[in-house]
Amino acid sequence: MSKKIEQFSKNLPTESGDYWHWDGNEDNAPNMFDIGYSGSNGKCFITIGNSGFKDAVWCDDYGGYWAQAKPPPLPNL
Repeated sequence: MSKKIEQFSKNLPTESGDYWHWDGNEDNAPNMFDIGYSGSNGKCFITIGNSGFKDAVWCDDYGGYWAQAKPPPLPNL
């Protein structure tokens, strides 16, 4: 298994935030998406405007691999 695959999971986002999405093709780079959460549907979606989307897209419909984008640590000031 490649190092790239080990950093991603088929587990869908479960809360709002920034996530990396990768389609699984070793030749393709991952994309960063702003993810929203629908309380009425109990699932996450890619928000409008990401990668030119004109409509929100459910994460489970989009498929692929996901990794939550954690912010880098802040410096000690």
